[in-house]
Amino acid sequence: MRTPLGIIPEGNNEYTIVYVAIDKSKRFHPMGMVKVKLNTDVLDTRRKELK
Repeated sequence: MRTPLGIIPEGNNEYTIVYVAIDKSKRFHPMGMVKVKLNTDVLDTRRKELK
């Protein structure tokens, strides 16, 4: 992943990320999408560590 272009909330702590990748062997760089799910337990732990 080179440049994230946007994040789309899908509900239920799931998001779709649209991004541009890089492939130096080609003239044009590919775009892609990936769906991720936020782990709220990890988020809560990280928030406590940052306080």
